[in-house]
Amino acid sequence: MKNKKINFWKHHILIEIFVSLVILTIVSFIAISADLNAAEKKLNTTVEYLKDSADNCYLNGIALLNTDGKILADYNSTSVATSDILAEIDTPSLLDVARFKEKHYSIRIPFDNRSHIDVAAISRSDQPGIIVGFFQTSAEYAHTFNNGIISLVNGFVPEYDGTIIISSGNQIIASNNNSLIGTSTNDLPITKRIMKDSTGKNLIHTQDAENSFQRFFGLMEKSQNYYIYAYLPERSVFTSTPATLLFTLFICVIVIALLHLLKWHTERTSQQAQLRMKEEYTRHLENKNRQLEHAVLQTKQANETKSRFLSSMSHDIRTPLNGIIGFLKIDEANFDDLDVLRSNHEKIMISANHLLSLINDVLQMSKLDDDAVHLAHKKTNLSQLTIEIVTIIKQHADENGLQWNFDREASSSPISYPYVYGSPLHLRQIFLNIYGNCIKYNKPNGSITTKIHSLGYKDGIVTYQWIISDTGIGMSEEFLQHIFEPFSQENSDARTNYNGVGL
Repeated sequence: MKNKKINFWKHHILIEIFVSLVILTIVSFIAISADLNAAEKKLNTTVEYLKDSADNCYLNGIALLNTDGKILADYNSTSVATSDILAEIDTPSLLDVARFKEKHYSIRIPFDNRSHIDVAAISRSDQPGIIVGFFQTSAEYAHTFNNGIISLVNGFVPEYDGTIIISSGNQIIASNNNSLIGTSTNDLPITKRIMKDSTGKNLIHTQDAENSFQRFFGLMEKSQNYYIYAYLPERSVFTSTPATLLFTLFICVIVIALLHLLKWHTERTSQQAQLRMKEEYTRHLENKNRQLEHAVLQTKQANETKSRFLSSMSHDIRTPLNGIIGFLKIDEANFDDLDVLRSNHEKIMISANHLLSLINDVLQMSKLDDDAVHLAHKKTNLSQLTIEIVTIIKQHADENGLQWNFDREASSSPISYPYVYGSPLHLRQIFLNIYGNCIKYNKPNGSITTKIHSLGYKDGIVTYQWIISDTGIGMSEEFLQHIFEPFSQENSDARTNYNGVGL
């Protein structure tokens, strides 16, 4: 049982760990996604701002070309002729713009005096052909513009906004990291990787070639004249993820602790309930055992009393039988003497009646042991039943020389409701047994007195009280609690002297 409980707890803990890991994984994914989206949004905002600032200029000229690259019409306010500008352009690449409408072409044409012309070309939407626009930047303006870009980029803090790089071609012309200005983007593994894998406004995950443990997230946007790079180290991107994971872990621990506390409380309550049920069941069993022990003791005492009764009864039965046999032998010897025969006949009758009384008592005991007593439920006239009982008992009392007293004044009309439902046979037997004991255990020239009272009627039940008293041997107050125990008699010689069995 102990091993089974330990295995259950191990299984339970493994489930808790698994669920916690699943929750942490989900929260990690959500937190990482949120940090990446925030970093991507921040870098895109920075790049778009720089892009708009760099692209804020006007065209100096425009030309309409046919599909063969010939000038159909142009406007040009620069110091360089339109044909000279077109001569500097890769013609096949320019003509591809007319054949593929989704394609555009741009290039910067530098000059020796540090000025340059930016050229862009797209296909016409109204008819086949090419539209070419160009803008000339003088040497003085280029210097001033580059200084403006540099001052603009310097407003971004690398630790918060990331590293910002603006390049003209491959040459870095501005950055918030001054050590990078004047270098080439091809010399930086990070910008090189971003340029290679860039997909527009989406973040690129890359690492430092010199330190493989240092990784970055960055992106690149191309304006009309410049390439704008922005990237952040991983530790600057995932700012909220560690705190979120720690908070989630703390919540998981709190929830698991609460669940364990709830489980412990539930188990404790269940154990207390089971303990109370066990104690109640134990008390019930103890009570049943006491009842059984009492019943066994009563049965044992009854058996012992019955054994003593049968032992005494064998002697009591032999006494009248020996008397009958003796008187019969005397009759055989004096068969011609009528006086002797008549006297012995009376004595034999007395012994036979005594024997019959003993046998009737034994038969009555057998009926009680066999539960052969069945109570009836039929209409009974108590007045008539009383008359029948008095008639029988009064004659028996007269034969035994006992005075019969029936309180006629109190009993002139004692039975106000004579018709009741009951078992008349057993009522008669109860009264005959009581009156029989009054006669059997009475003294010579004694008396028997009977009083009847009606105690009232309520809810269809009428209650009568019979008070029967005699002048017999009686019993002590201490023995009253034993009167319903089978075969119990206060005096051990009562059975022999009075022919009683204690039932």
